[in-house]
Amino acid sequence: MRPVRRDGSATSFTTITASAGLALLLAACSPFQSPQRVDPGQSGAQPSPSSSKPPEPQRVPAARQWHEGDFQYGLQTYVHRVGSGPADRNTAEILDYVIGLGANSIAFSFPIYTDGVRPTKVYAGKETPSPQELERMVTEAKKRGLRVMVRPLIDEANLKTTPGGWRGSIHPPDVAGWFGSYQKALKPFLAASARGKADEFVLATELSSLQNQRTKWRTVDTHAARLFPGTLSFTFNWDAMDEKKARLGDELGLDLYFAVHLGDSASVEQLTNALEDVLAAKPKSLRANMVVQEVGIAAQSGMYRHPWFWGDEARGPIKPKIQANWFTAACRAVKHADLDGLYYWMVDGNSDPSAIDPAKQPPAGFVGRPAEASIKACFSED
Repeated sequence: MRPVRRDGSATSFTTITASAGLALLLAACSPFQSPQRVDPGQSGAQPSPSSSKPPEPQRVPAARQWHEGDFQYGLQTYVHRVGSGPADRNTAEILDYVIGLGANSIAFSFPIYTDGVRPTKVYAGKETPSPQELERMVTEAKKRGLRVMVRPLIDEANLKTTPGGWRGSIHPPDVAGWFGSYQKALKPFLAASARGKADEFVLATELSSLQNQRTKWRTVDTHAARLFPGTLSFTFNWDAMDEKKARLGDELGLDLYFAVHLGDSASVEQLTNALEDVLAAKPKSLRANMVVQEVGIAAQSGMYRHPWFWGDEARGPIKPKIQANWFTAACRAVKHADLDGLYYWMVDGNSDPSAIDPAKQPPAGFVGRPAEASIKACFSED
């Protein structure tokens, strides 16, 4: 749930649905809307060609590679088409960047679409990567020793035109028909993820209004398991997790956008304590199977109270320390609460990180800013 565009084993689908009033409030300032479209031609100067032999691609050192039970140190990549080029054109550069930060995991999030807040179908749209492109990205990441998560997101470009509309507020008139279409839309991407040997496929993200459709989700889960042998998970929005109904033993995702009522001068310790209090309130048995799949914030004043808002130029200058401190605090809180991992949001798939001008990034961008050092420090800690 984002108010401006982003620059966001079997599993449990038993979370309570947010009330209509709360859904309208959250959608009005939702941090999970569609990412900003990036023109790759404006991301900065490209490195000049060289006649020398290209450097070897970076790989995760064997000692740092993820194994079952290890903490997932991850980054989210938002993969989408812009123009006529392939969606995976910057895969090598992004993987180099992610591994250079010390990550052992990567998530490929990508848009799929539904036809409004009273939807009848789910489908691949103009920005959806092809299954073949997704398979190539997964394969390359696995070759380099990364754990790979695949994460479809229902795009909100057409949903936010309705007041209060976001992916967590949709209500299909024909629930069975919508779920059948959703299942069909996921099928080629589940198969591509299996061929590429991805570790995890997220069956749904932030679909709060549909989380009580437990029978329908079990059907989706059963069909997905026939195509994908890895972990199948479900991601809860930060405000809509029902711990009492979540089945223990399932893999759960959480997008971490809890408001913290502290000012810009708050210390890392204060921010850590505030986030840890929220996470520690979840049952320990549930936290043991939970991964924070999104941590992000705009580097602007007042964002601790509105971490879901991706900022804009009208809100004033970039304040890198706000973002850097939030990233450090989130890392510490997640570890103190004994969760299984966290993923920072995000690197845009249409940008080469080595060519990004830090000064020209949107407020939520972190490449080349102090928050990048916060990520490195997080990933280097045991």
